[in-house]
Amino acid sequence: MEIKIEKTDKAAKIALFLDGEEVSHLWVIDYEMRIGSAVMKMGGIAGVWTDEKHRLKGYASKVMEASINYMKEEGYDVSLLFGIPNFYHRFGFATVLPRYRAELEVDKLPSSSGNFELRSYEERFKEAVLEIYSENNKVRTGTLLRSPTKWEGFSHGNEWSSKALPYVLLDGEEVIAYLVFDSVEP
Repeated sequence: MEIKIEKTDKAAKIALFLDGEEVSHLWVIDYEMRIGSAVMKMGGIAGVWTDEKHRLKGYASKVMEASINYMKEEGYDVSLLFGIPNFYHRFGFATVLPRYRAELEVDKLPSSSGNFELRSYEERFKEAVLEIYSENNKVRTGTLLRSPTKWEGFSHGNEWSSKALPYVLLDGEEVIAYLVFDSVEP
């Protein structure tokens, strides 16, 4: 049994091998997260996987333990993940982020006389969207810093399997708001 760590510029893959075969892995994704006005180095755990024929043998636990040691050695302040219930608590994880859902009855919203236009998000709106995000989240605990050089847009919806449908609200040519819907279909 061997644990290997493969680093990229944005993440590290921690994998467990048996006789040269990869049987379990996860990714530690590098983020910066706000806690109040402080910025912390956060390791986002993603892509936890174990080959079906090797499940229930403790390999995912070994990979989790190796990832926690890796994050300690690399100076991470905090780690978060979205995972299955009743597994990650044994490694010190607890539920911390709420999940919200908003529904609007559009026909009951007040009308506006402004020169507003709702447009699909395009790369040219990135800077304005990042400014709005940063201003609205500058002291909100649990939000991630979005660097213009690292942020790659809206890669998925609330679920990894749902597609993000981002829009911007324009007042003339100025982006004054943005919103992101989850697609109904993956």
